[in-house]
Amino acid sequence: MFPRTMLACLILAACATPSISETPPPQDAAPAAAAPREARARAIIAALSAGDAAAYETVARENYSDALFARRTTAERADFVAQMAADFSPMQIQAITGEGDQLVVRARGAGPMTATLTFSFDTTPQQKIARIDITAEAGDGEGPGAGQDEGPRFPPPPVSATQSAAEMSAAIDRWIAPALQHDDFAGVILVARDGKPFVTRVYGPAVRGPDRAADRAADAQTAYNIASIGKKFTHTA
Repeated sequence: MFPRTMLACLILAACATPSISETPPPQDAAPAAAAPREARARAIIAALSAGDAAAYETVARENYSDALFARRTTAERADFVAQMAADFSPMQIQAITGEGDQLVVRARGAGPMTATLTFSFDTTPQQKIARIDITAEAGDGEGPGAGQDEGPRFPPPPVSATQSAAEMSAAIDRWIAPALQHDDFAGVILVARDGKPFVTRVYGPAVRGPDRAADRAADAQTAYNIASIGKKFTHTA
């Protein structure tokens, strides 16, 4: 994703009459600023495409900010690489565009899956990657994206019809704990039996965003903006 350049500046440069004494028109600094950002984004995508956890670990350490790198363990990063490789390897970049201070990369895997990776960068001179938001699509519906900030795809919850409500609640708490630890989930989990609520678990604040710490805790009646998740329900119907 290259930041948008000033088109008028390019047109003036192309149409100016050459002159030895003429000072070259000033160049927009944005492309130069974008170069290290794109190089970092491409390095991450290449490592994910290769499906090599060791290579990704090295590239992540070089290109991620300290805060982003510290958010995951080596094992979690390896699991993330395996998930991405399963859905997208080999990954081919289709387009790179700049959107403000972000770099948006559109990539396609060998199958029908496509991914949009939005890279945000820190404000240090190194311009390291501070955040990656990833969404995935399959066909005409939204697929099982890798989630925000490399959030791991959830394994099946360890619940069964033979569990009591207390046993099931405890199992769900253990299952969701890693996501809560990394601030990857806030919401309500409801399990129904015979058409009636059997277990209801509530996690996190009622509103997610920069001010969520000051917001009230969620409850079973909290309404969330589910955004494009609705596509999956429509597709299934």
